[in-house]
Amino acid sequence: MYKVDLWVWTDSREAAESVKDYAYCLEFSHKGKSIRRNGEGQVKASWNKATLTAIAAALERFTANSEVILHSENRWVLNMIMNYLDTWEGADFWKNKKEKVANEEEWRRIAKAKHSLLITPDPIGFDRAKELMDRALAQDRRKDES
Repeated sequence: MYKVDLWVWTDSREAAESVKDYAYCLEFSHKGKSIRRNGEGQVKASWNKATLTAIAAALERFTANSEVILHSENRWVLNMIMNYLDTWEGADFWKNKKEKVANEEEWRRIAKAKHSLLITPDPIGFDRAKELMDRALAQDRRKDES
């Protein structure tokens, strides 16, 4: 089983729907070699939905059972993944008899990926998340240029 650090970042913590950039970085060791896989995108969404989109995109890249340490500044999303996702999935993503879970598509993607993963949340601050994502994306760009 691989142990993977997943760093997630969004460029805005604004709750209102707007165009937001997101990025993620998967870091793990394989045969003694440090490996990094990055991704980025843009979505018109709230902060929560942008965070969920980044997490879902990253988790869908996994091909093996892994222990994932999920680093994000969005503590609400981390809390929902750890404490409510299984319940929502069992209720077909209904919060109650009258109301579906917001951002259902993203939650479904995460729930599907989570079946083969052990996810542990690690809340981090905005500045640390941005620093790590900037560094990871810059390294990838330098690699692409050479």
